Amino acid sequence: MPRAGRAAKPGGKSGLVIGIIVVVLILAGLGVAGYFYNRSSAVSTATQFMDVITGSFKTGELDTATLKRILVKDQASEVDKALGPLGAMANNPLAKQWLSQMQAQASYKMGEVQADLKEASVAVTLTVSMMGQSQSIPMKVILVREGLAWKVDAGKTQTSVPGVGGAGGGAPKL
Repeated sequence: MPRAGRAAKPGGKSGLVIGIIVVVLILAGLGVAGYFYNRSSAVSTATQFMDVITGSFKTGELDTATLKRILVKDQASEVDKALGPLGAMANNPLAKQWLSQMQAQASYKMGEVQADLKEASVAVTLTVSMMGQSQSIPMKVILVREGLAWKVDAGKTQTSVPGVGGAGGGAPKL
């Protein structure tokens, strides 16, 4: 006598397939979210760096606390020493008065972002206006990972101003 086949369980293999699809969709969503977070986090750090630079034109002072927080570790530890003479000059009332008379202003526009897991670059156009004259300075802010945070590597950050950085050179020393 032939054996009767087993009756199929409702939802047996189809439940497994649906479960796998849901897991794949969740992982894909996390990957996409991580990609965009990685890029936006790099832009956020580059924006803070540019705020420090342009803020010095407005106030005549460099925000060293922010600079120490966003620079790579070896550069952050050297901020006070590197700014010694520059910091003394920036805190000089005559220097502040000269800066205000020069009507110096600076602004920036963030551009294209390229980021992987360890390094990122953000294209920036810095515009400096002084005594009615304006100059746009293309920059590439270079960031590296320190732990989970993006940090600016000022030594690798590039400008296109003759004598200040360049295609292979870094930003001016702080």
